[in-house]
Amino acid sequence: MTSGLVAIVLLAFAALVYAVHKTRRNSISREDAWRPGAFHGAPIAFAEKKFFTAWPFPLVAKVDRALRIGETITIAELKTRRSHRIYSSDVIELSAQKLALEEGAGEFVNPVAYVVTQHPASARRQTHPVRLLSRSELIGLARRRDRILAGLETPRLAPNRGMCRSCAFYSRCQPDKSQG
Repeated sequence: MTSGLVAIVLLAFAALVYAVHKTRRNSISREDAWRPGAFHGAPIAFAEKKFFTAWPFPLVAKVDRALRIGETITIAELKTRRSHRIYSSDVIELSAQKLALEEGAGEFVNPVAYVVTQHPASARRQTHPVRLLSRSELIGLARRRDRILAGLETPRLAPNRGMCRSCAFYSRCQPDKSQG
């Protein structure tokens, strides 16, 4: 091999190593970009993983991201929406994930989780800490849902009527008929 050819091969190899390093660094930076300061560089314990539990009620929950700091897992969920706001359904969803992760994997989960909202057009992200429901509050919600579906309790209307009408259980609970 001539020295010119060796130099070209070495230069191409160096360019490849640089490109791989830069791509990896950029993806790590994007992954870290939404995280609050204490979570920068924290290892991902679980990503897009399902957890199951039968107690205190049957539950399957898919965790978007779970970060590990020491012995504690912190859950984060990415939501694409036009406004950077949190809904009570976000808190319920993350609370169910917490319960499934604790019961299904035996992990200690932080009572504060994070909802990361991303605007669909600009891709701008904002991170929102949320305090999760306690185990007893979540069990109470599940029991109330069961009572509503069994016709033993009257559902309350959602603050936004469109939210009620888009609910998967709308035809079963019929809040418009029961609330007048």
